[in-house]
Amino acid sequence: MLDVNLLVCYNSKKENGLKKYTVIFLFQTHLIHKKGMLVIMNSIELYKPNNSALNRLSRFLSKIPSKSKKGISSISINYKRNSMIKKYKTFIENEKNEEKFDKSYKLYIESLNDYMMNKIYKRVKLETATEYEKNILSEYYYILKLKEEHYDEYLCRKQKYLINLDYENIEAEEKNIEDYKNVYKYNINKIYGKLLKLNNNEDEAKSNEYCLNIIKEYNDDKLVRFILKDKNIEPCSCNNIKEDINDIDVAISNKQMYETILNITEKIFIKEVSEKFVDYIKELIAKENDKINAKNKKRIKLKNIEEHKKIFVKIKENKKDEER
Repeated sequence: MLDVNLLVCYNSKKENGLKKYTVIFLFQTHLIHKKGMLVIMNSIELYKPNNSALNRLSRFLSKIPSKSKKGISSISINYKRNSMIKKYKTFIENEKNEEKFDKSYKLYIESLNDYMMNKIYKRVKLETATEYEKNILSEYYYILKLKEEHYDEYLCRKQKYLINLDYENIEAEEKNIEDYKNVYKYNINKIYGKLLKLNNNEDEAKSNEYCLNIIKEYNDDKLVRFILKDKNIEPCSCNNIKEDINDIDVAISNKQMYETILNITEKIFIKEVSEKFVDYIKELIAKENDKINAKNKKRIKLKNIEEHKKIFVKIKENKKDEER
C-alpha cells in the first residue's frame, strides 16, 4: 500500500511562453516482516498550477493504487494495529498493562477514523471514490448522526463499524489474521458488552427487548462466527422470528433461535445482563416448547382420527361384500 510522503514542486524552463512545473511525488510503502521503508518516485508535469491544475493534482493523488482489495488501509493504520496487538499480548500476560493496551486501542481507532474522514471523504468529494467507498462513508455518517442524542451508543457503534471494516480489509488482503483475531475478539465483545450495559429502560418488557435485540445483532454479525465456534455455539438466523403463530416449524425455528440467544448470553455476556433477562429467555424457550408439544399432540390426535376413519370405511366395505 502506498502513502504520499513528500511533494516537491520546482520551476522548469518556459515552453510556448508558459512556465512549466514538474511535480515530484515521493511514496513510501511498508515492507512486511522487515524494518524500513521502500521509496518510490513518480512525477507529472503541469503548466502554471492554477486552481484547475491543483484540482487535477488532487484527483491524481486520490487515485494512487493500493494493495487493499477493499476497506481501509494505510501505513499508519497498520503500524497502530500492530502496536495494539503487541500491547494486547503484554496485557494478557499482566493485567497491569491494561492502561497501555487501552491507549494503543484508542490510537488505532483514531487512525481508522482519520482515514475515513480524510482519505475516503476526499475521494468522495472529488468523485474519484469507488462505489464501495461511497457506501461505507454513507453508512459511517449514519452512525455519526447518533452523536448528539445518543453519545454513548455512538461511541460503541463507531468503534464496532471501524474495527469490522479493518477486519474485512485484513481478510481481503489475505494477510495472516490469526494474530489479530484474539484482540478483535476482546474488542468486539467489549463493545457489545457496553451496548448491553447502556440498557436504562425501567420498563422490564422494554429492557428485555433491548437486550434481546443486541444479542440478536451479535448472533447475526458474520465476523463473530469464529468466536461462537470457539464457544461451541451454533449461530442461527434471527431474521425469521415470528410470534403468535401455531405452525410447528415456526415454533421449532424460534426455539432454536432462543436457545442460541441463551447460549450467547450465558457463555459471553452473563456479566452484562440481569438474571431477569436470562429467566425471560428461558420462558420464551418454554413457550415455544409448549407450542411444539401441543402441535405434536394435535398431530397424533388427527392421525388417530384418520386411522379410525380408514378402519370404519374398511368395515363398511367388508359388510357390503358379505351382503353380495
